Amino acid sequence: MSFEENLKNFRFTDDSRDVFDACLGFAAFLEKNGIKELQIYIDDAFKFYAAFFGSLLAGAAPYVLAKPIFEENLTAVNDENFSNFLLKEPAKKVKFDPEAKFYLQTSGSSGKSKMIEKSLAQMIKESEYLATELNFSSQNTFFSSVSHRHMFGLTFKVFLPLVLGARVIADELNYPEAILSLGLANHVFIASPVLLRTITQSPAASALKGLSGIVSAGSPLKKELRGELGQICDARIIEIYGSTETGIVARDEGCGLRLFGAVNAGLDDRGALNVSSPWCEFFQTNDAASIDEGRLVLQGRIDRIVKLNDKRVSLESIETKLLESGLLADCYCAPHPKFKRIAALLQLNGEGLKKFRKIGKKGVAAELKELLKLEFKNSVRYFKIVEKMPRNQQGKFEKSEFENALFASPKPVWSGGRVDEAGEICGGQIYKNGENLRGGKNCLSHKGASLEKIADQNGKNFENQANGTSCASEKGREKNQILTSAASFKDAVSVVGFQNCSSGGNLENIAVGKKNASCKSVKDGDAQNETSLEGRVSLANDEDGERLDDDAQKYEFSAIMHAGLEIFESHFPNLPLLPGFMQLDYVFELACGVGIDVSGASTVENLKFMKFVRPGDLLRVCFEKRGGKLYFELFCNGEKCSVGRAAL
Repeated sequence: MSFEENLKNFRFTDDSRDVFDACLGFAAFLEKNGIKELQIYIDDAFKFYAAFFGSLLAGAAPYVLAKPIFEENLTAVNDENFSNFLLKEPAKKVKFDPEAKFYLQTSGSSGKSKMIEKSLAQMIKESEYLATELNFSSQNTFFSSVSHRHMFGLTFKVFLPLVLGARVIADELNYPEAILSLGLANHVFIASPVLLRTITQSPAASALKGLSGIVSAGSPLKKELRGELGQICDARIIEIYGSTETGIVARDEGCGLRLFGAVNAGLDDRGALNVSSPWCEFFQTNDAASIDEGRLVLQGRIDRIVKLNDKRVSLESIETKLLESGLLADCYCAPHPKFKRIAALLQLNGEGLKKFRKIGKKGVAAELKELLKLEFKNSVRYFKIVEKMPRNQQGKFEKSEFENALFASPKPVWSGGRVDEAGEICGGQIYKNGENLRGGKNCLSHKGASLEKIADQNGKNFENQANGTSCASEKGREKNQILTSAASFKDAVSVVGFQNCSSGGNLENIAVGKKNASCKSVKDGDAQNETSLEGRVSLANDEDGERLDDDAQKYEFSAIMHAGLEIFESHFPNLPLLPGFMQLDYVFELACGVGIDVSGASTVENLKFMKFVRPGDLLRVCFEKRGGKLYFELFCNGEKCSVGRAAL
């Protein structure tokens, strides 16, 4: 059947509505209202098909946006207002014009995004070629983790299945659990390397075994990832090289990129690739490359070759070298915006995190510099560890995100909320960088809980302890120190650290507000069971040892202390630890976030630390307000690491 006939008969596997009927209703609205151009930003696949193909049926040019940023003077269609554009009476015109035009917005990964003109005929020619070349069939079911708003998704999730008369799952599946719960026999997965990596790390990854094919694009599919996928499933793994401007150019099925037979390719005087094909008249790329009898070797973007000290340096070559360290899951290099040197964003893998915990950022950076030294000398001077590389859905890195990531001061992402009588968290909230992501009260940037002025003292305490030296409690300090809403808690917390005891070198802590806290030997793992400190508290007991009322309101939040946190950048460069003052700060931030007024806090009456909190650890913060006091306990990977009480 023809493309048009296939569209008339098309239904999603998970949405039984008549797609072509909706296309006709959308086209009728545009014709009736004389709309010849419109902007489309739609996530829902059914609505997108209807709006996109309905526009082409009506002879209107749709501008498919990559981001929901609309021009004011042009009709805009989104998921919310889509139904306003449907008429029950059918459109007069029910046949496509092959030369109908539409526009796709580029991702902006290499600079400012642009609108690229495409035609219906180009897309059909390309998809018919792919149907023959890749040997997929009408028996396949296509599903995708990438958006239909981009060229890769539009080609492989929309046009290729329609040309084949194949089935399509409407939902955009971005979570491993949703994908792995499907019956995947005869399925073709359209994905980016970013999600493929996540799936291989899932305990249920073996569920991929029934897949017929995996088609990947957006960023290079690393050899190691291809190997892992090959061990998990028997699917054909096809990496596609192309762009919005060119359409498909080459594929890699495990032996390197090879140009598609219908593509003519050449190089300009810079060594940059240019292509032409039945679906692309001619386009000059900025990708440096070499061509040898149909084999295509990409050498990086021309605009990613920089000149330092009269030497041309490929940023992609540096990234490749950094990945050879075995410490990184991902990295990205670019010129530092302030200095004539290269800065590198680093996402650690499991081995990298182990190394970071052992020798800190300073040690990791030193190893990477040594690795680069022979080939690239001192080109890279600045390293920034990030929790996750800010790549887009296609796995590309947008230039505008580099400076944001380089200068960001990341904080933990907290999840949790009130604890009910059964001990379950209800009314969950999520906080990131001081903002309640679920729209609740935002006061994590409250006054009076910044804890900044004691950083140097805490740094000394922890560093001494880490180096095996003693850090005795400060004598003569006042038992209680008064806080006002304008004062920081760091001004009040005298000692937030650990003490290395002479009796065997084991750790015991020093409680704030006690003049002569004694030190006892504590066995590893038993720190929470032994204490010589008076007035030790827990959420279950008040200061007199009496059981608190059962109706006390309790809260619990947790977050991973990932290696990219700002605190690990500035403290203990050789042995990263979460300082005690930050643990206390988190308590007050979260308490404020749930509506507890901490602005009048006057005394930290008890404070005890039992266990280090390291990069990659899960920190759980539990607290409750009772009788004008805030009781709190913190747990690191399930073990109690600190406990205290503050008067409000």
